[in-house]
Amino acid sequence: MKVGGRFELVAPDGTELVVPSQKVQALIAMLAVDPRMTRQRAWLQDKLWSDRTAEKGANSLRQALYKVRQAFGDDSDIVSANRSTVSLDANRVLVDPGTTGLFLEGMDVGDQEFEHWLSAERVARISGSPPADETHLVSGPAVQRLRQKIRRGLVVEFSNDRGTILGRQEQMFGDIVQRSVCEMLDIEPVTRSEAAERGGDLLVLELQATSGRGDQTGLRVAVYQGLGGADLWSASTVARFPEPGAPFEAALLNLSHRTSAALTDLLCRPTPMLTLENDPNYFAGAGLRRMYSMLPGSVQEARQMFEAAYDLRPRGLYLAMGAQLAVIDFVESGGKNRADLSAQADELCAKAMVEESTNSMVLSSVAHARMVFDDDLVTAGELSRMGVLANPSNPMAWSALANVMLNCERFDEAAQAAKTAISLSKETFFRYWTEFQFATTAVSLNQNDLAIRHAERARALNPKYRPALRYLIGLHASKDSFDEARRAVTRLQRLEADTSPDRFVNDDKYPVRMMRRAGLIDPTRFQEL
Repeated sequence: MKVGGRFELVAPDGTELVVPSQKVQALIAMLAVDPRMTRQRAWLQDKLWSDRTAEKGANSLRQALYKVRQAFGDDSDIVSANRSTVSLDANRVLVDPGTTGLFLEGMDVGDQEFEHWLSAERVARISGSPPADETHLVSGPAVQRLRQKIRRGLVVEFSNDRGTILGRQEQMFGDIVQRSVCEMLDIEPVTRSEAAERGGDLLVLELQATSGRGDQTGLRVAVYQGLGGADLWSASTVARFPEPGAPFEAALLNLSHRTSAALTDLLCRPTPMLTLENDPNYFAGAGLRRMYSMLPGSVQEARQMFEAAYDLRPRGLYLAMGAQLAVIDFVESGGKNRADLSAQADELCAKAMVEESTNSMVLSSVAHARMVFDDDLVTAGELSRMGVLANPSNPMAWSALANVMLNCERFDEAAQAAKTAISLSKETFFRYWTEFQFATTAVSLNQNDLAIRHAERARALNPKYRPALRYLIGLHASKDSFDEARRAVTRLQRLEADTSPDRFVNDDKYPVRMMRRAGLIDPTRFQEL
């Protein structure tokens, strides 16, 4: 099998075997470059069918495996599979990594998760480091055992002396970025001297502050792969730094979140010393995206991801995410299994608070659980405020505060928190979530035109985000814009085949309670749909 350059599968007699599609080629290649030539089914589904539900992804994988076996012909028994894993017979497959050509050149399966994996593999080969999935070929079993003990490293480098004003400003900004990243991921702060010993298995965050006009400071942020490595991401802003202990202004908080989001994305990718299967960061990052996607089946998928992360590195964060999933499960199921989900969330929240009570993600998730399952708005309000204070650059913390304030009917406070969340999340993946949070707040303020603009923006950023589509149906119908409402119904039905306007009106279990409370479900208008 050739993976350097364009993918080729060749029989022992030199005959090239026909593999029908690039997705099937990608499946074979991902199996072949794994140390054991074995992958978890869930991992493969995540890489090749990340936009589908767990059930549909599993069906697609089964169909692809059938085509893989067809490609191998009489040697189809090279491929084996059980309920959890898929394997190739390592004694019968020879992988030629090639010395020229791009790794899997021209491979395009149309899935962002596969692109992340492919990009990381290519970077490793270009940089001269062994690819994450082939470290065993050059390092032996000792390195395999060490993998379990290695954590991702992050070096923060400053351009100015710490005794200067610019140096102190760089230090202030670096502290809040590191806090944000450590809240979500399992990383190890590393000094430059320690970094030299670790090689390329780390990221470098470089901060460069320069004097601007008046009391403003220019700040450039760059992320590199290892010492002296390639520039992977950069951004800059001009802002006024506060006195020590005072809050940052919006531009600095936004840059802080964008930086931590970029680092999080990069730190969730494989490295020469950490494959995806033994990296809690990968499972945490993938679980977070699954959780907030709100797609059918995403709750169970995300739960498995966070459980896998907890098995590798026990943290209160992963428990808190489990509680948040219980909330989403309860809401999306229309209130089913309240007793079981409430008990589950209560246990997870208690353990999470013991382990990480100053983590803004933990505080925000526990606040949601207390509000939904206990109807304890006082505790939820206090916890969500603590989350914002713990990390004022986290838009999800501000979004949680907005949601709690909305349920407390403190609409002006909810709107302000939701606006802050949008400001912080600009140019990052979860912008769609904060846009929709503001849309629900605008509805409560009777500003339906504003709500439509933000809900449409959320849909544009994430076309498969079902809550935004549901609200758009009600919002457009409330303005007698029935053509727009029908288009939203059609989009929603692509994700929920059994959904109809009638469910909004007559199905008490359909998750539109907040829409009903806001008066967005008018039976007369919905008859027009």
